[in-house]
Amino acid sequence: MSNNEMVSPLTFARIGACLRLPQQLSKFPHMRFREEKEVSVRPEVEEYFSSTRSAPLLVAERGLCPQDSKKEVVRIGVLFSGGPSPGGHNVVLGLSEAMTRLSTRNKLFGFQEGFWGLLHGDYVELSHEFLRNWTNSGGFHLLSTSRTKLVGQQAFEQAMEVCQSLDLNGLVVIGGDDSNTNAGLLAEFFQKQNFKTSVIGVPKTIDGDLKGHSIEISFGHDTASKVISELVGNVCMDALSCKKNYHFIRLMGRHASHLTLETALQVQPTYTLISEQIRRDGVSLDKLISSLAKLIKTRAQAGKNYGVILVPEGLIEQVPGIDSLMCVLNDLLARDPHHTLDTIHQSLDPASATILGSLPRTIQEQLLYDRDSHGNVAVSRIETERLLLSLVKQTLEKKASEVPFSALTHFFGYECRCAHPSHFDAHYCYALGMCAAALVLEERNGYMALITDLEKSVSSWQVKGVPLSSMFHKERRRGQWSPVIRKTLVNLGGPAFLRLKEMEERWAVKDCFLSPGPCQFNGNSLTDPHDIPKTLYLEKNACGS
Repeated sequence: MSNNEMVSPLTFARIGACLRLPQQLSKFPHMRFREEKEVSVRPEVEEYFSSTRSAPLLVAERGLCPQDSKKEVVRIGVLFSGGPSPGGHNVVLGLSEAMTRLSTRNKLFGFQEGFWGLLHGDYVELSHEFLRNWTNSGGFHLLSTSRTKLVGQQAFEQAMEVCQSLDLNGLVVIGGDDSNTNAGLLAEFFQKQNFKTSVIGVPKTIDGDLKGHSIEISFGHDTASKVISELVGNVCMDALSCKKNYHFIRLMGRHASHLTLETALQVQPTYTLISEQIRRDGVSLDKLISSLAKLIKTRAQAGKNYGVILVPEGLIEQVPGIDSLMCVLNDLLARDPHHTLDTIHQSLDPASATILGSLPRTIQEQLLYDRDSHGNVAVSRIETERLLLSLVKQTLEKKASEVPFSALTHFFGYECRCAHPSHFDAHYCYALGMCAAALVLEERNGYMALITDLEKSVSSWQVKGVPLSSMFHKERRRGQWSPVIRKTLVNLGGPAFLRLKEMEERWAVKDCFLSPGPCQFNGNSLTDPHDIPKTLYLEKNACGS
């Protein structure tokens, strides 16, 4: 890194750590992709992908990279998009490694602040020697990131002009579902224009909701769950030590509860709420509060006036009644952004007004005044953990309960986004970067870099590419139908959730807390199959892998 003051002893040690590769990539450039079965595009989105809808699944095999015989200088651009996720710097390093192995004349360009840098031609050239100093480091500050999106024909044309000015063979987009939606649409646009730049996606998100479509896990989720589990485990030990507080802990993950589920499996808290289950079962807010109050009373009868309750970030918008209330509020505020609490209450239908009035005033104000960039309720800013605590306390007091109840609230999420990547994520990201480069070098446009068989040793991981177009669905966005890559929600019939339900009653009445401790960097933890996320481990064993 350019500033020695930013290099801690751990960062310095991790820079020098050895990175291993899947067998196919270790031989690069003596590797090529074999075309397998064509991956179908959903009929509902065929009209959007007339140029990239017919593409095969790609599987790496031994051979010679086609670009190796051309002896041309290869030029690739790369950008981070969306929230940071541990391991991003290793993706860029992997890109550079593959390009350098082919020729030291090849050039890598990094766009500053994501798609904003692409649209404005704001980039830096990245040398392999420079990137080595970023090995295994956390954060996205190598290039910075943003949530800028490509919207409209002009933006796509602008992106093409910048890529043309740099004579790029490829553009690698490191991002989540929204970012890769942009990547897939940009790839289609380039293909229609017969433009040479190949667009490749890399699956990133701590939330773990970019999976399926052959993607076993998005990078960063393992590190995030380990960091969060350490923090939650520490809180569990505090609860067990002092025996006087309940801890309501909200965890990141607005749409999907993967991070909450993985943390629960690692820590074994008193109780875990899963947004997808709340929606499926139609659990009302009253019923949810009653069940939590009942849990607290049951534990009190056993002399346990403490516990740890995990709350996914997006829980509140999955609760029946509140979800419809939020839609009504969005519509009312879109028409008149100057509404106050009083005028809102007067404008609501009786059912919605009753629900809003039942909430603490602070939550009412957050629903009304905290808006995102689209003018909708900013769910991530709603302190759901405080809402639950307040309503549980009211319920216990209304019943003249003598149950002692003292509680604290926490929110964990930002603490994990820029952590040093775990052993798993460090190797995984390095392999993803090399895979992305290999796809560009074969002039494969509109693909997601893919590494599978992740439960095995690194050398046995499989290197693949899956067409981005095959991942699209049709959804209504901003009042019109659009092709999008959907977030993957927790599978309520999957082995990870079923394990949680199997242990739920036991964890609720007994103290089964685990304290995983900090993410470990010494030793050779990748030889331990349990070092991968527990969710992935359970999924792999359930399907007999």
